[in-house]
Amino acid sequence: MKWILIGGAMAAALALSIASFGTFGYSSVCNRCGAVRQTTEWQIPRTSIPVFSRSSVRQTPVSLSLTTNLIAPPHSHQWVFAHGGGNGVRCALGGAHMVRSTVESTEVAQLLTALERYGERSFRDKVLTNLFDDSTTHLVRTLSVPAGAFTNASQLHTWISYESGYFDEMVTVFKNR
Repeated sequence: MKWILIGGAMAAALALSIASFGTFGYSSVCNRCGAVRQTTEWQIPRTSIPVFSRSSVRQTPVSLSLTTNLIAPPHSHQWVFAHGGGNGVRCALGGAHMVRSTVESTEVAQLLTALERYGERSFRDKVLTNLFDDSTTHLVRTLSVPAGAFTNASQLHTWISYESGYFDEMVTVFKNR
């Protein structure tokens, strides 16, 4: 009986410790559509051993554009760690920590929609490749998409002819770092 009480007390102490001090929260980005998953893990304190976790998935402007326009077909999400912290970790950065900002961009979503609508699949694919690459995703965010997006194919073609050379040059610079 004594051992049962001691075991129960230790289990209660461990459960209280995990609930109070062992939470690690992080976000991940699907590298196929740009959806974001928020996860909280209750871990054994000061270890990365999870005891329980809870996640929620939400759409981003980019994921809505990609799925609505059927650019990203139905798929199983491929999660890439973005960033997190807790349980003794102040700041953990992963392979999608810069991508996270890009998938939240309404302008990038509007660009992808216009590229699909007006049949600019070559430039669209170039944008997508660099959007999901942490070393070049910021270049996609800095493309100067006009306010209100694009109203016709001619406007988009002119914009691409102006932007694509600089974009290609900058991608080369950042890929070779």
